[in-house]
Amino acid sequence: MLDFIKTYQTILGAIIAFLGVSWTLYWNAKVSRRLEKFKIEQQRIALLAALRAELAVIQSALGRQWSDFVVSNQETPSDQAHAETKNVMHPRLSMTVFEKNADKIGLLGVSLSADVVIAYSEVTFFEKNAATQSDGKDINNEEAAYSLARAFTAAGKAIERIKESLPKEEQRGLIMYPQPEVNEKDVKSFLECRKDRQGEQGAI
Repeated sequence: MLDFIKTYQTILGAIIAFLGVSWTLYWNAKVSRRLEKFKIEQQRIALLAALRAELAVIQSALGRQWSDFVVSNQETPSDQAHAETKNVMHPRLSMTVFEKNADKIGLLGVSLSADVVIAYSEVTFFEKNAATQSDGKDINNEEAAYSLARAFTAAGKAIERIKESLPKEEQRGLIMYPQPEVNEKDVKSFLECRKDRQGEQGAI
């Protein structure tokens, strides 16, 4: 045995050195992958939390605008023309987090990314409708009301999906923004009642 070692000690030494270097490279690569994976996960969690906070603020603003819209349109106008154009919707909602991190949305996964993009798309569509009203080009508060409801619902869905994707320890610090609830059924019911009320006023 000793003679074998003496005869092949150079080769054995080279093999042991090669195995040592290979193991070191393998371990370093493994640690590097873990660190990279941890870094990406931390970025994903931070992005999720930021998007959820922004969507919660947007949804709260949409709820308040719907509430103001309802109160404003329940008032008795001085004339019928004023009743047709009355609205209190404001077009601009901050989407800074989404706009500055659009290239990172893929970190959320295919399904959740789709829900988030849909939510912001609905909010953008509502903004365009509200801006059109504000400019006085094509005042149609019914269309804007429906788009507001769709944006509110889409934002709510994205918020819930994001919450489910966050680790439990991260969910504890999430801020809830209470707001009036609104969906397309609410809008339809309110607008039908408004039309009936306007019809009654016109008949008097």
